[in-house]
Amino acid sequence: MLIFLFFLILFFMVLFFGKREPADLTLPKVSIETGVDEYLEAQEKQVSNLMPWTTKEVIWAKKREKKLNFLLFFCMAFRPLNLN
Repeated sequence: MLIFLFFLILFFMVLFFGKREPADLTLPKVSIETGVDEYLEAQEKQVSNLMPWTTKEVIWAKKREKKLNFLLFFCMAFRPLNLN
């Protein structure tokens, strides 16, 4: 029990007194002039080695591009087997 307590205190000391890297947490300003789907398609075209099955998709709840009070973000990422 004493060893566990020692490592726990050591962990929090490193966490509290440890060196910290500065991070820029500001989000870039994005202007979507045409529409969300067109914006995502233009962003995907800028990536040269994007696999054909890896695309962004917006599934609209009711009307297309109508602002709501909430957002449900689901990101599914996996690496499929070699499809060659």
